[in-house]
Amino acid sequence: MPDQASIADRSFAPVAHVTRQRRLFELIKVGDSIWLAGCYPVLSPAAASIIGRIVVAEKTMENSVLRFAAAPGSYWLAWNDASQLMKTLEFDNKGIARALNVDVGIAQQLQTTRKVSNAHCETLEAYASEIRRRPMIFVSYRWTASTDVMRFLLPGLEAVGYSVWIDRWSGPRRFKGGRTNQPENIVKQLLSTAMGQCCAMVAIVDENYYNSEWTSFEYATASTIGVPTYGFSDVWLRNAYQANDLIDNLRDVLPRK
Repeated sequence: MPDQASIADRSFAPVAHVTRQRRLFELIKVGDSIWLAGCYPVLSPAAASIIGRIVVAEKTMENSVLRFAAAPGSYWLAWNDASQLMKTLEFDNKGIARALNVDVGIAQQLQTTRKVSNAHCETLEAYASEIRRRPMIFVSYRWTASTDVMRFLLPGLEAVGYSVWIDRWSGPRRFKGGRTNQPENIVKQLLSTAMGQCCAMVAIVDENYYNSEWTSFEYATASTIGVPTYGFSDVWLRNAYQANDLIDNLRDVLPRK
């Protein structure tokens, strides 16, 4: 990516898509859209989310590496569960429009590039527009203590009408897997920028939440920039989920949209 595009900028507006799938050079034309999908294994390896859309401004190839520059109108999406949507769409692999196999993990079927059938493009665009209209919530948590809570918290937040910003999904790939090799000031810039675009922050509070460098930074930043914070203990969240009360509790506590 160009040096002048900071991590914080790239997290909300794509700069380009880079790949070694050479057949895409002829398949994709300037003005076309590249829809990126992925899965968040903590939730389910078979689940699918729409990562974002890149409108192609130009394309180049050098040493078998393809680069599709992103035009205005390109965007990343916050976490979303698109599993049901993906099951309804038809994809054109070899001139034949077919739906995904519902008996096989969706993410596995999307390992290779597929063309969305023309009749289903509007459905995909409408879904992405709806996700972008939702108020966004920033989730603050300790990787080593509360990652398992995401399995039910993220679908719960979506069920009550929010989109979700989480570092391991909404940040660059180098933030994935519970690690980052970025300088501290860059990470803080990313987190602060993301938080400023959210209507609220949900903090998953375990016994060391306020003693952790990163979660204490997130909590202090939310207070400084005026983002309302709603703290839930990790124990309470697990108990509410097991009692099937989580969604109702979230709906009662979080701000009305």
